[in-house]
Amino acid sequence: MLQRNPETWRHGRLMGVFYVILAAVLNGFLPLMITIVYESGGHFTNIMFYKGIFVVPAAWMLCRLRRISLRVTLRQNLSCMTIALFQFLTSVLLYSSYTMISTGMATTLHFMYPVFVMLLCVVLFRKHPHVREWMILALCVTGVILFCNVQTGKQNLSGIFVALLSGLVYSGYILTIDKSSAAGLSSLVFMFYVFLYNGLFSGSVSLLAGTLTGLSLSGWIAMAISALAAGIVAVAYQRGIVATGACTASILSVAEPMVSVLVGVFFLGEAFTLRSGFGTLCVVAAVVLSALNRGDED
Repeated sequence: MLQRNPETWRHGRLMGVFYVILAAVLNGFLPLMITIVYESGGHFTNIMFYKGIFVVPAAWMLCRLRRISLRVTLRQNLSCMTIALFQFLTSVLLYSSYTMISTGMATTLHFMYPVFVMLLCVVLFRKHPHVREWMILALCVTGVILFCNVQTGKQNLSGIFVALLSGLVYSGYILTIDKSSAAGLSSLVFMFYVFLYNGLFSGSVSLLAGTLTGLSLSGWIAMAISALAAGIVAVAYQRGIVATGACTASILSVAEPMVSVLVGVFFLGEAFTLRSGFGTLCVVAAVVLSALNRGDED
């Protein structure tokens, strides 16, 4: 049996941790951009369509410049389609929840998905997490609950349910990347196909629902920034999941609600109290312990 070089493994894992945290930080700013898009005429059903307008041509051009073939197998194509469907459904659920409850609370509830990922790994793949992983998960959930309790403003049971459901669907997105043949694709090829199918799903639903409306100039600028961030997130998250595993990547991503809550505080006038400070400590502790944990390396 081949033995992995510890230094190579450590470097690869640390790079994976970096990619996941980068994706989480960028994702934390997306609610602000999406709010601007909403105010400029956007709708939660067409967000991924507009992102595709920017990301797909850019990914195609980069593949051409770097001489990367876009040819994929049928299995890889179906994997990308499934991943795109999970991502599209996640975006619809999460972005619609922004219209029901505060953005910080919605994003934080969405980040219950590490629990769903861990449970699905146990049920579907017979993976038995170590005690340390359950402790990390407990810290993660505690931080999420503390963040939730400090959010004020508009909130209702429907919004809470939709935000939680977005987390469950997103856990399917993570596990599909980790377990499918799409994990071995070039990051640019992965981004091209996922956003292509996302755009098709979003555009079709928007046409049927009559929500494919235009945007103002500020909306297009916000969407361009959002699309750029989303493209980087897709690439970084794919690499991070492959390097660290689905469970660890999902827990590391709890850095996102911390960023999201801070963005909500500074830009959207949402609440931040001592409880959110304790939530931040729990999140940071979970991220650090996840980065040091070796339980999900295989």
